[in-house]
Amino acid sequence: MYTLEERKEKEKQCSDVIGLLTHMKPIESKITKRNTATDIREIEIMIPEGDKIRVTLWERLAHHLSEDVIGHQTVVIVTSTMVQKFYGLSLNSTSATRLYTNLDIPETWDLLHSHSTEEILPKMMEIDKSTQGTMEEQMFYRRRTLQELTGIRHDNPTYQDFVFTTIATIDRLEENIQWWYMSCDVCNKICTKESDSYYCSYCNKYPERATPRYRIRLQISDHTATISCTLFDEEAKRMLNTSVSFLMDSLAGKSEEVPKVIQQLCGRRLIFRFKLNNKNLTLGMQNYAVKKTFVPDDKLEMQYLVDKEKYLKTFIIVSNRI
Repeated sequence: MYTLEERKEKEKQCSDVIGLLTHMKPIESKITKRNTATDIREIEIMIPEGDKIRVTLWERLAHHLSEDVIGHQTVVIVTSTMVQKFYGLSLNSTSATRLYTNLDIPETWDLLHSHSTEEILPKMMEIDKSTQGTMEEQMFYRRRTLQELTGIRHDNPTYQDFVFTTIATIDRLEENIQWWYMSCDVCNKICTKESDSYYCSYCNKYPERATPRYRIRLQISDHTATISCTLFDEEAKRMLNTSVSFLMDSLAGKSEEVPKVIQQLCGRRLIFRFKLNNKNLTLGMQNYAVKKTFVPDDKLEMQYLVDKEKYLKTFIIVSNRI
């Protein structure tokens, strides 16, 4: 695990992994940065140390694993992968990657023997439907107003798809909330400074490394309501096109100040994709985690409103006939 940790985001270093297959998603079609569609399949494996790692198999490799493995203990070996950091460690296949299952080698039998008392059988995971289709389709996925969003409740949200989009304007940054935090490199949770070290209460230990990450709290509004939401590291980095470390260095030690590039978010009108969590759904907590943002297209937004009005008129007519 430490080898993988050390290799994250290093483009010239590839890693081989072996692990028990625990979860697998159906094949999905993803739109790449070049605006072309490609097939991917995400799997999760448990490596010998006991950690679970997500592996994304691209193009031909997405079709290599058959869904026949579901329910059967399977040891997977994936070679020449790139290590990334995204809500924990994850691996991406490359053009040089090869994938093997249940190879008759000592490492396979060692792994199976170590879990002989508890058979680990792979299960299917659901696809995140909000990331499917064209960019335009994703922008309007289950569109809601902020008032509608805050009214959504559910007693058992564990296995439901509570992903929605909304269009809103960033009014201001929330006051007295620091725009960055130090995170544990094991679990990504917040660390607190104790003397010369950082302590992670979630892991109950002092991690070897702590990394600064974005946590930008925003107040946004539309014509129906005002809410708070939070931009976390990956999406904030994508929006701002820069890292936390670079911004902190530019402040020359005044890390409590908010960089200009973050202040300039105020006034922007964006489409926000939210995935509601248990506290949103059961307790009504009105701070939402931003999963992705889009720049709205005025023509598409106008067409959406026209289509929505037509649908409502048709619905009223049909309802009156019943």
